[in-house]
Amino acid sequence: MSEYQHVRTSVTHDAQVSADSWMRAAADWVEQVEFLSATAPVKITKCVYAEGMRKGRYPLTRHVVMDKSGLAEAEAQAIPDTLSETLLWVDTTARMLLYRIDGEPWGMRSYFAFNEVEPLGPGGCRVTISSRFNIPQGVSAAGYLDTFRASYKTIIEGIAEYARYKQY
Repeated sequence: MSEYQHVRTSVTHDAQVSADSWMRAAADWVEQVEFLSATAPVKITKCVYAEGMRKGRYPLTRHVVMDKSGLAEAEAQAIPDTLSETLLWVDTTARMLLYRIDGEPWGMRSYFAFNEVEPLGPGGCRVTISSRFNIPQGVSAAGYLDTFRASYKTIIEGIAEYARYKQY
């Protein structure tokens, strides 16, 4: 028996920006995080490409440095100092991308997310973020699922806002 349980979730949300604009903004792997940091639930000190990485070449790893000041001690301990995420694949024609969270933050491992973007006309798109990850057996998935589902909607809207800001 595995010591981990597999968890999956998915959120679909409509955004008020073209599908191509949303994809272009999502592929701005560091820049969109810097833009979104103003409204992130956890303050972000900085977001940088990992050494040797270049925008537009995949895999593309970013390091997101968290500012945990002002958080309760228990909250601060649950958040990693640095979150590393790798954009593995982007297909702008098919409007899909795949990324992972590296390491084992929040006690989870093997996190992968797949984004699909469907056009809804010139000024709208439907974005689906689907993910899978492992957590230890016996740990409730409910908190992870609630957090990711709420985060995905925020991410979808935030990337659309960034696309509008950049006028993609």
